[in-house]
Amino acid sequence: MTGPRVSRVSFLRVVMLSAVAAVLPWHGSSAQSTTELKARIDQLEQRIERLERDVLRPLPMMKPAPRPEAVLSDAIAAQDCPAPAVRLARAPLTICFSSKWKIPVWVGYTVSEDSLKGNARRTDDFRPDPGIDAKDQAALADYRGSGYDRGHMAPAAAFKASRAVMSNTFLMTNMAPQTPVLNRNVWRLLEDAVRDLALAKGPLWVFTGNTFTDKTTGRPAEPAETIGPGKVAVPTASYKAILYKGKDGQVRMLAISIPNWRGGLDRDFRSYVTSIDAIELATGIDFFAFLSNDLENALEAKVHPWPEPKTAAKK
Repeated sequence: MTGPRVSRVSFLRVVMLSAVAAVLPWHGSSAQSTTELKARIDQLEQRIERLERDVLRPLPMMKPAPRPEAVLSDAIAAQDCPAPAVRLARAPLTICFSSKWKIPVWVGYTVSEDSLKGNARRTDDFRPDPGIDAKDQAALADYRGSGYDRGHMAPAAAFKASRAVMSNTFLMTNMAPQTPVLNRNVWRLLEDAVRDLALAKGPLWVFTGNTFTDKTTGRPAEPAETIGPGKVAVPTASYKAILYKGKDGQVRMLAISIPNWRGGLDRDFRSYVTSIDAIELATGIDFFAFLSNDLENALEAKVHPWPEPKTAAKK
């Protein structure tokens, strides 16, 4: 606000000095009068500046405290989506999609008691995402005969409140190739447990995605396998990174990463508990960066055991 105040004061100075110049020829003692008038003008300018500082001083804005669900959803929308992947808003999902690999890098969403309420039936309307060119995403034909399932990143069963909302989970931009051993067993059990946890602990902020890692270093690498004419990348593993606030007000994190193997997987998803730091190493993505550095570093370095909920979700 300093610009308008200065310009108005300068305008007043010009007007006052012009008035002085106009009266000088008619005044008996011109030099002394000019000095006195200029002194009065300076005093007036100072008073005007003080008044404008008081009037134009910004008032503090009072904002209502946001609901936990709103905070989580806002943070998901702000999560880093590294180029050349693109961010897609497909309510209630935020998708970081790789046209190069034709699968999501991650899908962010909130699971809560509200999202689990309802009787919407599974739509099974698998289809291309209309916002992505057909050549840049997987087609249904890419999965046929491949030996891989169309694995949901955000599960349909987490959005029973609305059939239209659930339908967005069947977009091909929410799918990645998963082995039947993974998709139909331990991954399904993990998704059940996430819903149980939301009912027991409150809203969860969830990122589900895929990694392509070097077997030796555990760091990001190019996909070793693709499927179909569209060459859809097959991930090394699928993960979930979860943030929530307990009823005691403390922020908590959970991380699971399960190999995309054709056999030999433990049906107990707790066997695959890991740290957020490990997922960040495998993806090259900084999750939950909106937290303070001290809190983020302390929580992400630990392997947190999966809590046992007291409330069972309705399947």
